Amino acid sequence: MSLDINSEIYPISTGESISLALASTLNLDGTKDDRGWRDLQRSGEQTLADSYDYVCRGKVYRIEEGGAEGTL
Repeated sequence: MSLDINSEIYPISTGESISLALASTLNLDGTKDDRGWRDLQRSGEQTLADSYDYVCRGKVYRIEEGGAEGTL
């Protein structure tokens, strides 16, 4: 998997470990979130995003099959 992180906002050093979560919703109860992330943030509701220092929301825009076993 290739992950694009804005290193100006969230700098990461070579060899540093990070924790990554891929989720279909930010709602803690797993329900679909129809509102945007910023709207949820402004509302004061707790979301999955509150558990992380850096949040990027978007869609998977490209999947490439890799040559190594077990990779996409």
